[in-house]
Amino acid sequence: MRVRVVVFVAALAVVLALPALACSICGCDPAAGTLGLDRPSASSLRLAIEDRYLAKESGTGGEAESEREDRLLLRAQYSPLRPLVLQVEVPYFIFKNHLNSAGVRDDSATGLGDVTFGARYELLRVGLDARHVVALTGTVKAPTGPNARHLPNEEPDEHIQLGTGSWDGLAGISYLYGFQPFTLYANASTRLSRRKPVTRERTTSPTGRPIPTRGASSGTPPEASAMR
Repeated sequence: MRVRVVVFVAALAVVLALPALACSICGCDPAAGTLGLDRPSASSLRLAIEDRYLAKESGTGGEAESEREDRLLLRAQYSPLRPLVLQVEVPYFIFKNHLNSAGVRDDSATGLGDVTFGARYELLRVGLDARHVVALTGTVKAPTGPNARHLPNEEPDEHIQLGTGSWDGLAGISYLYGFQPFTLYANASTRLSRRKPVTRERTTSPTGRPIPTRGASSGTPPEASAMR
């Protein structure tokens, strides 16, 4: 019966899903701050390796572009106290490919992404099987991934970066309902992003007069674009 309910809810969510506007850059994924129901026992350490593959398309016509990436994630969790879990995630991009509007790959990168440090503190945990859990979560992302990559003769593009170039925080509260072997999860969170300093270059024309140039700051996302 429980399996049928889960399958029904999942199918309903897919059927009723509607198109939405979203930032075309996935560097601010709120799921990055998720710490699930399972956790190491008190005073123990847990290590895990995870592989994530992403395929994304955004924009239309001549502004269309897409990305393909394979990201390896090393995760370490430690529980100094029973209700508290500390976590470190180190992402490494096996590849991150960018495709232009014609579907041709114009950039490929590999390397370290932005390392995150997270914590989860349980305010409430009911039952031996953790039927109801309420917890506070927090994550800090460090700018360890490169953020100055660019295509030839073009300015840096956030879509081809391995990091966001800024320190960012994510705070939230989560509720988990566990009915083995399944878990339902609800989360409300807010992201605290810091802008990178705006950089400007001063160039001079052959006549000696300065030419105004455009400043660039990649700490804020570009205009929202339709994603599918």
